Amino acid sequence: SPSRESRFVEKTESLIYTIRFQNIGNAEAIDVRIVDTLDSNLDISTFQFISSSHEAFLSTTIDSNHVLHFEFLDINLIDSLTNPELSQGYVRFSINALDGSTSGTEITNSAAIIFDRNPPIITNVVNSLIVESLMTSVEIVNCTDGIDNDNDGLIDCFDIDCKKDIICESSNPVNNVSINDVLDLYVYLEGVYDTSGMTTILYDNGHLPTLTSQTFLTSDIKDEAYLSPPWLTNFDLDSQTITSPIVDFVLISLRTSESHDSQICEFIGQLKPDGSVFMSDTNCALDTTRPYFVVIQHRNHLPIMTHKLVDFDGTSYKYDFRARDSYKLLFSSGQKEMSEGVYAMYAGNGNQHSSVTSRVDINNGDLSFLLNQLGQNGGYLRMDTDLNGDVNVNDISTLLKNNGVFCAVPFNNQ
Repeated sequence: SPSRESRFVEKTESLIYTIRFQNIGNAEAIDVRIVDTLDSNLDISTFQFISSSHEAFLSTTIDSNHVLHFEFLDINLIDSLTNPELSQGYVRFSINALDGSTSGTEITNSAAIIFDRNPPIITNVVNSLIVESLMTSVEIVNCTDGIDNDNDGLIDCFDIDCKKDIICESSNPVNNVSINDVLDLYVYLEGVYDTSGMTTILYDNGHLPTLTSQTFLTSDIKDEAYLSPPWLTNFDLDSQTITSPIVDFVLISLRTSESHDSQICEFIGQLKPDGSVFMSDTNCALDTTRPYFVVIQHRNHLPIMTHKLVDFDGTSYKYDFRARDSYKLLFSSGQKEMSEGVYAMYAGNGNQHSSVTSRVDINNGDLSFLLNQLGQNGGYLRMDTDLNGDVNVNDISTLLKNNGVFCAVPFNNQ
């Protein structure tokens, strides 16, 4: 099925499409072809291939009739009965609307997927709407009047699809609750994990940045740790008060779908030794009638996302990353299994800004950063993967074991 990150798109914004497929037959599919007749309001000259599950087998062409062809020849895609995970694949691309497209222009997309000589399978239709600006296209609605402009069963005040275009008249809609009250998360970091939980050496030795640490606010320590996306704009440690031992800080975000553009809020969490996450009060209000994906990022570990939408169980949104593997696609990784049934975020991803993929993989770029810091000690260091205040051979050993690991958590500009 095809999907796109948001229902609304600004005139100058790229539309990003993902087409997923799976061989549910009873034998290998030798070839897989995808035919996508693009909307006439799309500019084919702006087409850009982003990624694919089987890039080595892929050829891509687009003709003057706006027909996009993806061909996976000799892919030998295994069937779902033999291996459900390896029977899947995807292709992702971006494209822009034509110059001069007016606000209100609707763009539709669907695709045909052909396995060998079988009849084509037609995907669902994805609809996108061009707007002048996501910030200026505003409508005031009353939460109590039951308005549902897109007829999806959710009144507009609680509808994330409408959130970019609608401001609720009510200041406190029913079902909206505080993050602290309902988000119940647990996660381990590989670098500091042991069989009893996680260590708190950075806290114990006074290396964690805090509100009163002027050296953190003005020195290279902050540059090392947080002066790169997404930390620079979303990681305000001035708002944090540490009241008990913690392992480190993490960045948490909530999404209504897998895509980055569906993110509704992002905030800091304090990671406790047992894997629980404390979240100071935020401005993010949740509609408990809706499920969410949860994404967790750390300054030198690989990002993770819940393997599915998490529902409100009547008390909380609870998800324990420690007890199962997290979101992944073909060939990608979720978390590392530390022991049977115990999982932790992969360590070594300290270089998260030097290239479009560095946020989601562990590679030689991370190793280069680590070697530049090798021997530094007594501080809050980006490549200190075991979070003990030093960068040494133990950090090198951890990174080398994970070199080449990547995740499939979707981020923009990736």
